[in-house]
Formats: sequence, structure tokens, C-alpha cells
Amino acid sequence: MALTKYRFGIAIILVFLAVIAVVIAVAAGVFKSSLTPAQIAAQRAALAARRLRAAEISQVRGAEKFVAVRLPKSDGPAPVEPATLFTQPLPPVEVLGFIPYWEAGSITPTELSDVSTIALFGVEVGRAGSFFKSGPGWSDYATTGYGSLVSAAHQQRDRVLFTISTTNSTVIRQLTSDPSQTSAALAHDLSAAVASGGLDGVDIDIEGSSQAERSGFVVFVRDLVRSLRLDGMKGEIVIDCYPQAAGDSHNFFDVARLAPLVDQIFVMAYDMEQYGNSSATAPLASDNLGLSDVQSLIQYTKIVPARKLLLGVPFYGVDFTTASNRPGAGTLASFPIEETYQTIHAAGRKKIWDPVSRTVWTHFKYDRHWHQTWFDDPVSIALKRSLAARFHLAGVGVWALGFEGAATDMLTALDGGVAPRRTPLSG
Repeated sequence: MALTKYRFGIAIILVFLAVIAVVIAVAAGVFKSSLTPAQIAAQRAALAARRLRAAEISQVRGAEKFVAVRLPKSDGPAPVEPATLFTQPLPPVEVLGFIPYWEAGSITPTELSDVSTIALFGVEVGRAGSFFKSGPGWSDYATTGYGSLVSAAHQQRDRVLFTISTTNSTVIRQLTSDPSQTSAALAHDLSAAVASGGLDGVDIDIEGSSQAERSGFVVFVRDLVRSLRLDGMKGEIVIDCYPQAAGDSHNFFDVARLAPLVDQIFVMAYDMEQYGNSSATAPLASDNLGLSDVQSLIQYTKIVPARKLLLGVPFYGVDFTTASNRPGAGTLASFPIEETYQTIHAAGRKKIWDPVSRTVWTHFKYDRHWHQTWFDDPVSIALKRSLAARFHLAGVGVWALGFEGAATDMLTALDGGVAPRRTPLSG
């Protein structure tokens, strides 16, 4: 009898627990069903943002461990570069240096030894796909073919790329609306230029802004690459893309579809400043999921193999006319003015560390107005190089070689304390 009562009691308890479970499940179902689709989407977006923020923090902290510098946690004097920037030499990677035509005559053997590839910048593309065979970029190439520079680069075992470029919206519209014809014309000119100059490949720097041209540009690049290969060009093909492109389905660059067509993507991780307030042009990180190096690399490496990516860094800064000398102050001009690191460094102003962007800035008064100049120095460049190592990228690159002047520590930071990794020449 006692055993029967015991079993009966257990049965009552189990029934009671089952009823409670059903009530909880029903209540949860009612609560869940009370959320609108917009509210559910907002919850998911908030969760994705928290995960992305956590991933950014983790990657930045991992990169900072490579750097032999105690980084300030708040605004204050920028850290002084030690004799050795890195805790240990980083694995060697490819280093690409863009050389604008106006810097070509001043490039030194030391600079060439600190890169593994140079990209001669650049020749303008016309609406029909052929080059504009006029202007300083083309005339410099047509007159000398950059012969002495190419020869010096090859002596260092550097590859040399021929850069074609345009930001002209009318030209880009024509290139993408008739890709089969325009790509064939461009391939013909490119193949001839690469062959006659003894070069090692091409760099595609066509920077559009319209989502409507997104698909057409993919077709244009596909046909261009196909035509170049049919013409017998065996060299490297690199394409330059915006830092936000991999995470923006409305961007001009469809990164996922472009990546299989080319050998490498150069991520132009600069020009990320905010025009309304003083800010860094190439922030390593952001405290609000704004544009940054780390966010770009997280998004790019989700859809592109890391071995195809080059992280671009700037050897220049941006100068804002501001309402005050406070960091982040409102600006008084529509756009900042770009200045080379050489010019900024020569001014000798006291550098201030920005712990959010992991870059430096200075302030001064000119003509009764405050100015703030935000830029990268050897410490912030070393952090960017370390971030590239953290993501196991193919390498890094710089816009532009020569902007650093005599500051060889900028190139040392870019290299990671080791000689760059070189690949066989194709020219």
C-alpha cells in the first residue's frame, strides 16, 4: 500500500511538472508570436552587430600583441617608436607599392628593396576602352617607358605592374554597358604596353560609384582578363576595391564575383574619414562598427581567400579645418586636404595618439582657424601590418611609395621587420 501511494505521488508530481512545461511553452510561443517581422529582424541585426563587435575586438587585440610598443589607452602623446617595432619579425608577405608618375623620378633603391611589387600609376582609360594616349601618366610611359625604374625594380627582383585607372562616371558607364567591345580594346592596348615595357602584369583601378553598373563591371573584368590571357599575357592581374565593398551588396564592386577572376585584390583601406568631423582616414578599429581596417578584413575574408588579399595603407594624412582643437571637432570646409607623410613629418608638430582608431593626429592654428591633421606613423602602420599577419593575408600595399620621403621607418613598419616575400618575375 505504501508503495502504491508513493507511485501515485510521483505520478501527480510528473503531471504537475508537465502542466508547468506546457504553460511555459505556450507562454513563450505567445510572446514570440507577438513580435512583428521587423522586431525579429531588429533582434537578429543587434545580435549580428554584437558578434561583429566582439570579433573586431578580438582581432585587434591579437594584432596588438605583435607590436613592441605600449599603446596609450587614452588621448595623449603618441608613443615613441622603439628601435624594434615588433615583438618578433613577422612572417614575410608580399608588399605592393604604388608609384604615381610624379614620384617615379625620386624612387630610391632602398624603397624598391622594401617592396616586392610596384604598380606604375597610371594611365587613364577612355570610353571606348583604349588608353588616353596623352597626359602626364601616358606621356611619361610613352617617352621613357619608365625604363630606368623598371630596370632598377627588376634588379631587386620586384614585379612591375601597369596601372589603368579612371573615376570618370561617363567612362565607367560606357565600359560596363558594352563590356565585350570595351574590354577587347583595353586588353589590346594593355597587352602591348606590358609586352613592350617588359612588365609583369596589370593593376585595374577603375573606381565607380553606381550600383547599376555592378553586374556590368563584373562582365567587363571577366572579358578583360579572358582577352589578356588569350593575347598571351601571363603576368599578375590585381584589382583595387573599396574597404566597405565586401560587406555592402549595393557597392559598385561585387567582390564575391570579382575575386575568382583576378589573382589578387588590393583593399584600398583609406579615405574612410568622416567629412563632418575630424577623423582618421585609415582607422584600424572603430568603437561603433564604423568603417575600419579590421571590419573590412572580417568581411573580405568571409568571401575571398586570404591568400588573394592585400591590405592597403596610406603614406598620407588628411588635414581638416575645424571649429576647435578637440578630437572629432566639427569641420569648417567641405573636404579635408591630403598631405604626404613627408610633409606632415617635416612640420615637426607634437603627435597625439587616438586610442579608438589607433592612429595619430596633430593640431595647430593657421590664419585664425584650427587645423587637425590625422595620419599614420610607423606605430600605426606596424599595427596594420600586424593585423594583416593576424588574418594571414597575402600581403600589404601602400598608396603611395615616395610619400614617406626619407622616413625609412615607415617602410620598415610596412615590411614587418623582414624582407618582403618575392615571386618569380613574369615580364
